[in-house]
Amino acid sequence: MFADYKSFKIDIHKKIVEELPRLACSSEMYKECYSVSEEECTTLMALFAESCFKTYENNMTADKTLNELAEVGNKIGYCTGFIYDMTLQKAKKADVQCIKDPKWSK
Repeated sequence: MFADYKSFKIDIHKKIVEELPRLACSSEMYKECYSVSEEECTTLMALFAESCFKTYENNMTADKTLNELAEVGNKIGYCTGFIYDMTLQKAKKADVQCIKDPKWSK
């Protein structure tokens, strides 16, 4: 489906591991719900994103449609947020919204 699938996969990996943490950690939810610096958030999120990418990497094959690849990307994002939340339970603020309605629980 893709002319240069290897380059595509490298690009997706870079976007997930580099851009997802930066975007997520600059969001209001992370600023309001966790007592960690944006730098610490970004560092941890990048580690978790890398781990989750490796978990789902084999689901990103050249024969997948863009919708199927987007679904895999969503799974990687969910995995990353879930691990972040589980790891940082002690740094999570007791605000009802932070406990009751994390974005990745839906």
